[in-house]
Amino acid sequence: MKTTISLLLLIFLIVLIIHLRNSKTKYNKSYLSCFVAHVISNLLIGLIGLLSLANLLPIPVEITPLVKYFGLVFLYLFTDAIFIKTKPKFPKIIISFCFILFTVFVLNHFGFRILEPRFNDRNFSYIENGTLTLLYRDYAVLYVVFSLITLVIIFKKFKSGFKSLEIKSSKIILFKRWFLLYLGIITLNLSLSILVAIFLKGRFLNDYLSTVFQLLYLSEFLFISFSPKFLGYLPKLSYSKPELKLTSRENKNYGYLTTILNSKQLFLDPDFSLNKMVFYANLNEAQIREILKHSEFGNFNSFVNFYRIKYATTRIDNGYLEKHTINSLSKECGYNSHQTFFRVFKELKGVTPLAYRLKI
Repeated sequence: MKTTISLLLLIFLIVLIIHLRNSKTKYNKSYLSCFVAHVISNLLIGLIGLLSLANLLPIPVEITPLVKYFGLVFLYLFTDAIFIKTKPKFPKIIISFCFILFTVFVLNHFGFRILEPRFNDRNFSYIENGTLTLLYRDYAVLYVVFSLITLVIIFKKFKSGFKSLEIKSSKIILFKRWFLLYLGIITLNLSLSILVAIFLKGRFLNDYLSTVFQLLYLSEFLFISFSPKFLGYLPKLSYSKPELKLTSRENKNYGYLTTILNSKQLFLDPDFSLNKMVFYANLNEAQIREILKHSEFGNFNSFVNFYRIKYATTRIDNGYLEKHTINSLSKECGYNSHQTFFRVFKELKGVTPLAYRLKI
């Protein structure tokens, strides 16, 4: 069973890496490379497990937590890369964690330790003669502590970066939900491992729990495997303004589109369409689609919805809802249906119009 799950994990990760590498462009190369490195670190863990099961591993199998932590480091760089314009950098605290973890691993390997080893009859992972607490308790405890701290750092980095974005399209909202779910799965797997190690201590249900942990580990990447191109096509979140992602010519045309749309407030027309944009901008449909495709919006509807909701928030800020209804606001913003207005507003702002009003 362990071998089968390990093989499935390796196949999933290899396919995922191929898809992500094929999805690289000049716009997403920086952050996508960091995530590919994150996946590769987990691929190495699966490979170490298979070699251990086949008794072909030339190094201690306890090296896996160190590799797993390096995976978290690359996940931090991925988070950093999607919100900044320069290359991501290692923070000093994470560099210190890596150095300390490696040093303690080497010391434990040669018999130098503070915590005495505990011997268990069975195991929760690939080790046939005990758990990670067998000879590497110092190293195992530090791995858990450093991993939890790093996950908190990643979460805070992502949260602050997401708040700083000026544009929150439906794609970006979807990415936020996926990433938080992904961090949740990693945290859950680590937490369950800690609880089992503390309370069960290898006394019973080891074969069952070993399988459960491997399946949970597989679930970290199973979610991405269904749609790996999602990360490749995700707009680079570090650019708060769509113009920064365009070529000089596209940038000029995008600025022109924005000027036309806002100066005449064309987005307030409930029947405003791509054909009307063609008429006012004197550009053909293909040109407009191409310009918006490389912007933060991705398509014409997201482009128009952004300025409609921006107009709506301005009206709410000025006290519009104190004398008028949501239905009248939705019509004024160019929506024939207040349900559509509610849905788009919540997608872009994260709250309903009424909740937004109470918040301000």
